[in-house]
Amino acid sequence: MTTPVTRVIDLQNTIDLRGLDDRCLDSKLIMFYKTYHHLVAFSLPECLEAQIMLTRHICMPLFVVQSMSVQVISGTVLVAGDWNARVGTRSDFVACDRQISDLDSVDYLPDVPLLRASYDKVCNGRGVKLLDLCKTTSMRLANGRLHNDYNNGFFTYYNRQCSSTIDYLLLNERYFNIIDSFEIGQFNEFSDHAPILFTLNCKAYMQNSDVTSDVDNMYNIKWSEDHKDEFRRGLIGNLSTFNRIVYDTVVHDTVDVDNLILNFSKVICEVADPLFKRCNNSKRNQFFNNSWFDADCTTAKRKYKQALFVFNQNKSQEDRNSLCNAKKEYKCIIKFKKRAHKIQKSKELAELKKSKPKDFWKHFKKKTSVSGADIKVNEFHEYFSKMFDDIRTTVVNEAEDFNSKDDCNVNDPIFDELNIPITSVEVRDAVKRLNRNKASCPSDNLLNEYFIVSIDILVGHLTDMFNIVLDLGHFPESWSYGYIVPIYKKGDVRAPDNYRGITLLSNFGKLFTSILTHRVERWFDRYNILSDAQFGFRKGYATLDAIGFLKLHCLLNNTRLHATEMNCIRCIMKKFIGE
Repeated sequence: MTTPVTRVIDLQNTIDLRGLDDRCLDSKLIMFYKTYHHLVAFSLPECLEAQIMLTRHICMPLFVVQSMSVQVISGTVLVAGDWNARVGTRSDFVACDRQISDLDSVDYLPDVPLLRASYDKVCNGRGVKLLDLCKTTSMRLANGRLHNDYNNGFFTYYNRQCSSTIDYLLLNERYFNIIDSFEIGQFNEFSDHAPILFTLNCKAYMQNSDVTSDVDNMYNIKWSEDHKDEFRRGLIGNLSTFNRIVYDTVVHDTVDVDNLILNFSKVICEVADPLFKRCNNSKRNQFFNNSWFDADCTTAKRKYKQALFVFNQNKSQEDRNSLCNAKKEYKCIIKFKKRAHKIQKSKELAELKKSKPKDFWKHFKKKTSVSGADIKVNEFHEYFSKMFDDIRTTVVNEAEDFNSKDDCNVNDPIFDELNIPITSVEVRDAVKRLNRNKASCPSDNLLNEYFIVSIDILVGHLTDMFNIVLDLGHFPESWSYGYIVPIYKKGDVRAPDNYRGITLLSNFGKLFTSILTHRVERWFDRYNILSDAQFGFRKGYATLDAIGFLKLHCLLNNTRLHATEMNCIRCIMKKFIGE
């Protein structure tokens, strides 16, 4: 039995229901109730009220709609989904309807005849009930009447016996104007039902609404080696654009630097986004990532998709039979391979339990869940802002004393060897040190992989831009943004202070700073600037090295380790606790 599911979606001026599973709607505007295989949508302005009661009947799904009581003062009601009802070309309105003065009220509006086409000419029992429902509630079928399905009424379902139309969009004819687009999509490998694709224009209902949404937040960037060559070809095709941005732009001030970096990043994103931009909320199907999906599965899937393509073109009985045979063969192979994979994994787990019990129990370790967390963005903003305010107000007396006594002038560097132009060799070495599979920053959406696979193409442009930034002494604004991602640690999931913030910075900016960092580190090592006791933020220096250094210090000074540890603890407490 299927439990009704309520989904909440963010409503903008125009809603595209093609990505319904990847969006969220404001509950005051649209509520979706899914029962069995029905999708019932209610779209209401904020000022209106609606009472909705739904019951579910598994054996006869149409009873879901028949037992629905909807009391709407005014507004728009849309019902869409699989009705399992074939209505053919019969009318969904009362034919020859007119107002009878002795029986009807003065505000009664007779049904208006509306022509409707359909490829499916059969009407079954559930279809008769659906037509009666339309006549009773003044709802009309959009199939065969609107936009790309006008005068067509394409099939929405197929099986071995026949093709039929059983998926519909229902709404009152007065609201046909809010449907910006409507069409029956192509059949695909994920279902034997064709998708109903339609877009709602709700601008009239959103004039007084303050609902805002950032579409870019719905996506993330994920690198794929499959599109590597296509990405490189896109960059090569835009070399003239890169040349114009870097070499034809005259940089006079900080604004010019910001625009230079933004324009350069924008061109890279224009090439990369169509290849690597993915929906955030979509549930990635791990189906094709499993090891059991081998060459036999790939071949069967290719045949299935080919038969599906042919059927979408012709919709003939012969093509439908070929599609059903290819689908059955594909499903059988998938079932066999998956079962064999499960048996093999069971044997491996049984062997692992005997040989490596710890590794065995790791497969069943309970993962930390943060379900139920309902923290608003402004709460996180307030929490992290307060944390950074404490950092800004912190004064380190030693550092202030050093700055007051030192004669260093940032505008007149003492060490010229640190201020020399950046070379292409330094850029190449910095790109080699980049790590893969790092998240991108929303300020520019650039991945490290973009630079790793294209360094031979863009090395000259990167070198010249980095030197422009270095010469002007201005860190670009897009590199200065940090996006904080809260990571749950422990305790109450509803408390912001139980989350640790991970700041995402621009990978483009980090590439530039890594060149300067590496240059300074080499200068430190060359002139032995840092003390051997400096272990923090140094590559190759670990906590164990610090402990060994402490023990050596104790031996050389004939001091007990316990006494040295107590002295360290007292210093820490005095510094940070004030005791």
